[in-house]
Amino acid sequence: MSEIAVALSKEREEKEAIREISLKIKYSLPWSIDLVLVFFTPHYRTPFLLSSFFDTLTPNYIVGIKTPWIIYEDRIIHQGVMVISISSPGANLRLNVIGRDDFDKIEVSLRNLLRGASLSFLFAFLSSSINQEYFLKELKIALGKSENFLGCGSLLSEKNGDFSYQFLDGKIVEGVLFLGLGRNMNIHHKKISGFIPLGRPFVFTKIDKKRRLILEIDNRPAFDIYRKYLEEKIEIFKERNLFYLYPLGVKKDISYRLVSIQELLEDESFTFVGNIEEGMQGNIMILKEKALWEEIENFFKDDRIFSSSKLVMVIGSSLREKILKEKVREELNLIKKNLDNVPLVGFYSRYHLEFDAYFRNFVFEEGNLHLISLR
Repeated sequence: MSEIAVALSKEREEKEAIREISLKIKYSLPWSIDLVLVFFTPHYRTPFLLSSFFDTLTPNYIVGIKTPWIIYEDRIIHQGVMVISISSPGANLRLNVIGRDDFDKIEVSLRNLLRGASLSFLFAFLSSSINQEYFLKELKIALGKSENFLGCGSLLSEKNGDFSYQFLDGKIVEGVLFLGLGRNMNIHHKKISGFIPLGRPFVFTKIDKKRRLILEIDNRPAFDIYRKYLEEKIEIFKERNLFYLYPLGVKKDISYRLVSIQELLEDESFTFVGNIEEGMQGNIMILKEKALWEEIENFFKDDRIFSSSKLVMVIGSSLREKILKEKVREELNLIKKNLDNVPLVGFYSRYHLEFDAYFRNFVFEEGNLHLISLR
């Protein structure tokens, strides 16, 4: 049975933050610790922070994740450090870090990590410098398919310091981290959206996957689909780059995947984050608050696992925070209300990568909220 302790400090001084958290964790979890997850905002020095927790908490593994914002209960913390400590007797944990100079070895490294392992869930934390298409290709070769997988893309640029990791010998490596959790740790993963389709569907008629471009929709320049729906508002929309308010949705059976527009090019094509094939049907999407609140309420009625968890981790999206603005606090409030006394913690990432059963493929997506239950 796993035991979990969580502690947060908003102390500006690193030593004080480390001292406060270490005392809380040791009080709540006095025996040996298998895994420590450290979430921290960019105000703190990665090597000092992680090596200090490694010395004070003496875990078997320690992982550090640098993020612009931390989620703690129903609050968003803009400066602070949060530690999740897990003690799980007989835990079969697997960790592997692939540095930036070794990105061509992702498939081999992942196969070695999984060889002989019996995992309940696999996380991947991705550097902002990773080539998405290449990573997707290597992941499919190594895994084939896996619904017990979630990848998170960094929000931080290389010059500001990307995701950072430390494990076992205290070595700091920046790149891609794989974290596998053993079968004795009961993990449950679900997604919350709130996006609904607008207007009539259309067809993606010309896509350049290599350059990640949407060239034509319904045999017209891609930008025309926004002209059609926004009409006289289109120039303001274009000038202020408001495409994030209306991502595109790709439909498969009864499921939609979000495709977020990154940039409008001179030829009126778009760069994008997501997965699209030529001939797929799509819609313009919008995040509706009423639909979101109803989805959250129904989510917890249908899935009782989360309300009986020891910990729920929420992984937010920067795109979602940008759309909801102050309403993002209401979203967290509603989730926390349905969790009662279950601790709610988390962080923000740029995009997520998961296996979609409807699409029968791993897909990139921006804009949704992911919940991870640890029992």
